Amino acid sequence: MDCELSNVEGKQSIGLDAVEVVGGLYDQVDELVHRLVMLSNQRTQELDFIMEFKSLEQGFKEVTDWIEEVGESRLSTLAELEDSLEQLHSKQTLFRDFYTAAYEHCKGGEALLKRLERWEDVSSAELQVYEVKVRSFWVHLNDFSQRVEDTKTNIDKTVRLYEFFDKVRGTTIAFSVFLSLSASLSLSLFTASASFTRLGVAPAISIAFVFIWIL
Repeated sequence: MDCELSNVEGKQSIGLDAVEVVGGLYDQVDELVHRLVMLSNQRTQELDFIMEFKSLEQGFKEVTDWIEEVGESRLSTLAELEDSLEQLHSKQTLFRDFYTAAYEHCKGGEALLKRLERWEDVSSAELQVYEVKVRSFWVHLNDFSQRVEDTKTNIDKTVRLYEFFDKVRGTTIAFSVFLSLSASLSLSLFTASASFTRLGVAPAISIAFVFIWIL
């Protein structure tokens, strides 16, 4: 009887050990599956990002090429301000045409970057080369865009300043002419009045005659 109980207890102990082992293995498998799913999801996101980047890469190249081959040289030329109002107006007109083209290319570049915003939380060693390219493009685009805006502001301010000086100069010339005419008129009045006085005409009457003659 005791032998039978001992055998039963031994079998139960073995059974419990087996359950514990199986449970441990199940937990390990479950953890491995969880890791595998996470790695699979991450890899899927990485591949999706790469595909998205590849679809936009030509657009990045077109914007970069325009900035380097057209935008930079034209901006450099237009940033050199002239020293006359007429030339400044001409340059301002040219800059407006350039600004429209630059604005369109910069906005196009920003739209490309915006399409990648949803991937900003995706990062890995495999994606580093793409992240560097995106960062470089953003820095280049932002720098060029800011210099375009600064040049626009500088040209507009300079034009307004020259227009102000031109108005002041015009007012000064007009005032000088007025003073010259006033001086001539005063001299004429004095000379005519003196002539009438020599003829024996009363001063008040002589001045009245002069005004009638002028009118």
